Amino acid sequence: MATTRYNSLNSKQLDILQLLYRFRFGTTELIAQALNVKTKNKMNERLKVLLDQEYIGRNYESEYRLLRKHATYYLLAKGIKRLREHDDKCDDAVLHNIYKDKAASDQFINHSLAIFKAYCELRAKYGHDLRFFTKSQLGQYDYFPASLPDAYIRIRKGHKQSQYFLEVLQSSRPFFVSVQKARRYVTYADSGEWEDTGTELPTIILTCDSGTLKKRLDKQLEKIGEDIDPDELQFLTAVGINEVL
Repeated sequence: MATTRYNSLNSKQLDILQLLYRFRFGTTELIAQALNVKTKNKMNERLKVLLDQEYIGRNYESEYRLLRKHATYYLLAKGIKRLREHDDKCDDAVLHNIYKDKAASDQFINHSLAIFKAYCELRAKYGHDLRFFTKSQLGQYDYFPASLPDAYIRIRKGHKQSQYFLEVLQSSRPFFVSVQKARRYVTYADSGEWEDTGTELPTIILTCDSGTLKKRLDKQLEKIGEDIDPDELQFLTAVGINEVL
């Protein structure tokens, strides 16, 4: 049987590896949106090269089609090694953790995809005025919260630039986890660590995957709000990122 031979990875294939580094998991649709690839077939061709050469892995079972569930892609050891060679900005601690992604839980995968989706939605809306940094990119800076946000976002609007911390909250997790995430920002604001940047503390965006979760969280934020100065710390809640940005 003849084997398919490939040349070394090109810039478009390396872009896919870098996206999987940033977001940990992606689907064909999300990766295509992020890279402005217009057709699914073209995207699948690029992914197939990386799969065949074992730079990336894929989660897919026959029942996915019936469940309307998308295949998901993640980095394998060969892809991690290639990124180390290609991009010296990659965090060694993050790359080490990525080795475990082959055994990641559905909850972690779905959370990663929700962050990726938020990025694609904002990118479609703001284009080059958007800067979107995931946890994979934030660990080297000591002024971010110790428990890193899901993303740090900057959006340029005319001559003004707005900053946000994003937390993607899921109903599948215990509710107290969402409340704890919010309360940690109160402690962080009091610490004054962000003052080293010389800018105002970013607004905290808490996106929920259901209206029920948002309503419950809003009630808790009313209580939390009694202990904070709204001029120093602001929360926004929404079902989906487009509701607030």
